[in-house]
Amino acid sequence: MTSAGYILNPDFFMVPSYRISPFSTRDIKFNFCIPKCNIDIESKIKEKHGSDWYIKVTEGARSAIHIALTELSLELNDQVTILTPTNNDYVSGCVTKEIEKICKWNRIVNSQTKAIFIIHEFGKLFENIKEIKEYGLPIIEDYAHSFDSYDKTSVKGDYLIYSLPKFFPIQYGGLLLSKKEIESKHDLLMENVKSYLSSALSYYWDEINNFSILRKNNYKILTELFSRNGFTPRFYYNENETPSVFMFKNSQSNPVNFKLLKEYMQKLGVESSIFYGEDSFFIPVNHTLDYVDLHYIYDIFLNFRGEK
Repeated sequence: MTSAGYILNPDFFMVPSYRISPFSTRDIKFNFCIPKCNIDIESKIKEKHGSDWYIKVTEGARSAIHIALTELSLELNDQVTILTPTNNDYVSGCVTKEIEKICKWNRIVNSQTKAIFIIHEFGKLFENIKEIKEYGLPIIEDYAHSFDSYDKTSVKGDYLIYSLPKFFPIQYGGLLLSKKEIESKHDLLMENVKSYLSSALSYYWDEINNFSILRKNNYKILTELFSRNGFTPRFYYNENETPSVFMFKNSQSNPVNFKLLKEYMQKLGVESSIFYGEDSFFIPVNHTLDYVDLHYIYDIFLNFRGEK
């Protein structure tokens, strides 16, 4: 067992909290104590993404999705086609429910398709945007789980969506980047919220590369641990991609029940889930986790399998 402590019946002890997001309760006080700064966060964003973007800070990624869809003036019977790197049938309700407020959605481009929504899943980039642009339709790219999976030189869509809490230790916030100016009617954030997000982003922005390095290293450690038992990674990332989770496939020779594993891990304080539509499972990999944390999570997995 690691130095993180023995795994006991959670009915009798306090459980830790390991989440997909790096945000924790203690970050609220820390973030509010960040001095107000004069750094232009928009210039930082444009430095990373290119200068030809209009930027809108939102309360979250879902708000950014809603604004993008509204800007396209879609009608009730129009369809938004959702594409993903895995082409898995499952799509997060965070995306589909926002689309359903405006119009319909499907998974295959057809004559009713009026826009294409690309989800870069779990840090893995959708690679065929150049070909997709040949449809001549507006393209929304969802980087909610793929904040630092980005190549400024590659072909981009018309809108980029980001969820700040999935990468930064912030409890809310999103970004919408647009190729055209966004209407002022979407300026819905209170000034104190804008100020808070701007200060926090300014403080953490120069740490993006370090956060990504730590996530990639955590992914490497978990890959080595889980592969010992035949549970291999679902994704292999290139240098321009940063994982948002550690997702592994079920063992062919000694599989586990992922539904029961999810219940067990969550009861012991580890946010986790099944990649529905596949026999794959994911756990946290964020940059706040260290070697002991990763081994503790792995020990929970071993304990579930009866190996501890």
